Amino acid sequence: LASFMTFDLGDVPATIAHAEAAISLEEVGGNPRILGQAYYVASFAWNEIGDATRAVAASDRALALFREHGTPFW
Repeated sequence: LASFMTFDLGDVPATIAHAEAAISLEEVGGNPRILGQAYYVASFAWNEIGDATRAVAASDRALALFREHGTPFW
C-alpha cells in the first residue's frame, strides 16, 4: 500500500524503497500475489526514472506470478 501511495504522490525513490522491501520480504516464503503486486509497482517506478531494463524485468516477473497463481484481475 505504501508503494502505491508514494508513487501517486510522486515520491519515486520512496516507491522503489517500499517495493524493494516488499520484494525482499515476500521472496522468502511470502504471498506470491503480494510479491506480484510489489514487482508491478516497482515496474512503474523504474519506468518513471527511465530504467527500462529494470521496468521490463519487474513487469515480466509480476505477470508471470499473476498468471502462475491465477490472479485474473491483473
